[in-house]
Amino acid sequence: MSPPVVPGLVASDGQAAFQLQNSIIPSGTISTLLSPAFDTHSLAGTARVYLKFDLAYALRSAGSADELRISFSNDCGRTWRQRYQKAGSTLSTNGTQTLPNFTPTTATQWRTDSVLLINQFLNQPAVMVKFEGTSRPAGNNLYLDNLRVNGQPLGLTADLAAAGITVAPNPLTTETTLHLTLNHPTRVSIHISDLLGRSVLTDAEQTLPAGAHELLLGQSLGQPRAGVYVLTVTLDGQPYTQKLLVR
Repeated sequence: MSPPVVPGLVASDGQAAFQLQNSIIPSGTISTLLSPAFDTHSLAGTARVYLKFDLAYALRSAGSADELRISFSNDCGRTWRQRYQKAGSTLSTNGTQTLPNFTPTTATQWRTDSVLLINQFLNQPAVMVKFEGTSRPAGNNLYLDNLRVNGQPLGLTADLAAAGITVAPNPLTTETTLHLTLNHPTRVSIHISDLLGRSVLTDAEQTLPAGAHELLLGQSLGQPRAGVYVLTVTLDGQPYTQKLLVR
């Protein structure tokens, strides 16, 4: 995986890991990570097929209850079947130890979890995996790394909420603004496309300093046709997406 670099981070596999910033995301926010569709026909003869992933999480306080759920779909995301759910101390890879603004700094702060793919998702041409992280009061950062299905790497895309990014108002007006808070200097680029993938707006990559930033989208975008567009914000090489409505 290639998300933004977190200072001091010791990833479980390589140099980077995906971070859900529950420490700054409003309580109740659901951050969704989706895998690309993958074919499971070649796995059907295997006795057991597992999704495996590494995670790191610590309680911010004794009452921390951030949640992670994992679901699968074989109909292009129209329906999902949940196969994994952990929260709070069950999710923690550091026991009951409280570590505010958590960043894993040793390999021992990581754990490998696995989810069995049931028969419903075998011999299928297009299976998708959805990770949903829900922030709760006293939320703390959650990290994911080394996602794989029977040893094969699994990619992810993330929505803006996963990085603590908000866009408002949405639907688009001349006042629509992108709000983001950066923990360290970060390379940022913005791209907007229609649902056919045609580019509507591309901003050149720039490096922004740590801190809060507001980027005005409405005036830059002008008056595109009514419809649904895809906003992609890329932070240090990791894309985050959200639908943008135009009326």
